[in-house]
Amino acid sequence: MARLWTWLRRPGRRQTLVGALSAQATLAIEGVEFALRACEADADLDALVERIEQVERQGDTTRLQFVHLLSTRVVTPLDREDMFRFSRCLDEVLTNTRDFVRETRAWQIQPDDHSRTGLEHIRRGLEQLVGAMDTSSGRINRELCTAARKEGRRVREQYDDGLRQLFVEELNMEALARRELLRRVDVIGLRLIEAIDAVVDGIVKRTI
Repeated sequence: MARLWTWLRRPGRRQTLVGALSAQATLAIEGVEFALRACEADADLDALVERIEQVERQGDTTRLQFVHLLSTRVVTPLDREDMFRFSRCLDEVLTNTRDFVRETRAWQIQPDDHSRTGLEHIRRGLEQLVGAMDTSSGRINRELCTAARKEGRRVREQYDDGLRQLFVEELNMEALARRELLRRVDVIGLRLIEAIDAVVDGIVKRTI
């Protein structure tokens, strides 16, 4: 991950719109990595919150750079509205991931296996999304985006299964906290799907 981020920061890589979006998605992956660490029994939650907040601030900076680039380009790879929506949804993925880590620390509870598995699907979906973006040509691969969307849909399956398990157990404060964490993961998955839908819509418009 560090090598990928270093590559994206080389001169010229983030000077393209697709390069800036790829950088945003890469930061979102880094945030999900921290969220997965927060699911571990011996996690240092204070340190993880500090680190993911740093990543989230980097994400805000990268999004501002993207918006600036978008305002200066006469020709864009995809429809401007779709690209802006894509960037906004990626930003919301990272923001909600940060909130997941914050809430885990606030409630001092270890997320269940369904939350962890949901985060793993999100990470794989984001990785496929980064792989779909060719920062040199400015093209985005529709098939890889579709594969990434399938990973996002699997997050909802984990949410449904997790809720069913919680509802058959004793309802207490711990169960309520786990439900909220599970819901947060589901929201991240939904924002990921919205991001992918935005870019796929843009690709389809360009082929009509």
